[in-house]
Amino acid sequence: MIPLSAHRLAEQPFREGRVIPHMRCLMAAGRLTDAVNAAADFRQRVLREIGMEPGPEFVETTTRIMGRDPALLPASWQSRVDAPAYSTPLLQRDGEHELSVSLLKWGSVRLLSVTGEPGVGKTRLVAAVAETLGQGLPGGVIWLGREQLGGPESALAFIGAAVGVRGNPGELCRLVPAALAARRTLVVFDGVEGDALMPCVAVLLTAGPSLSIMTTGVRALGLASEHEVRLHPIGQEGAREFVVGLVEAMGGEAVGLDDEAIDDARGLPLLLEHVAIGVLSDVVRA
Repeated sequence: MIPLSAHRLAEQPFREGRVIPHMRCLMAAGRLTDAVNAAADFRQRVLREIGMEPGPEFVETTTRIMGRDPALLPASWQSRVDAPAYSTPLLQRDGEHELSVSLLKWGSVRLLSVTGEPGVGKTRLVAAVAETLGQGLPGGVIWLGREQLGGPESALAFIGAAVGVRGNPGELCRLVPAALAARRTLVVFDGVEGDALMPCVAVLLTAGPSLSIMTTGVRALGLASEHEVRLHPIGQEGAREFVVGLVEAMGGEAVGLDDEAIDDARGLPLLLEHVAIGVLSDVVRA
């Protein structure tokens, strides 16, 4: 379909009725970056040669493609997002979330490691990123928690089972990357310790640009292709806003906040959550 839509567009390069089907064909094939580039090229061509902006249908389609509108995706993709679900919103991490999504969405980074001390909110951030991106990926999200991170062979076997591939370790090293290369997929390793999983990550990276990988851990893996997003504790003012936002998200009212308890939490979201729960408990007891 893509060669045909590209040929039809080349025949009439200024017709929106030719570029829109071509953009949708690219998106259906998982080539979202190419679809956005096709839209940008068309807009620049029309502005340069005709001197006017493309019409509303083109603008709407481009906006939906850039937002990875699930309604534009083929039903056969059946994207699964195997990520932890949270009942409260991501708080005080908008910048890190936006950065991570941008790096992975446009394929500029294939291996993104979110690092920081225990309790700083690595898993919560990565789960939010996976949820944002997952529905727009043909292969969805494959999530490996600590239970699946026993070693490179067991991790590879888990991923293989997720994409319908089985075999001995040698076969999996060849078959799993080939399966992942066929559909845009995000694989998450949550809770990486040391460098034990580096062989597995290295094997997966041979899948090519269709695969993106995220890891969480105290430190980065140290691979050449890796990009690190370091999470730091939340500042004092942000910590108070975090507790207030969490209490309100859980249906409570942030009254009588204990500033000393907030300070003792050291800006770590895990400890700040306990402060918020304490506020809710006090309200219930009252």
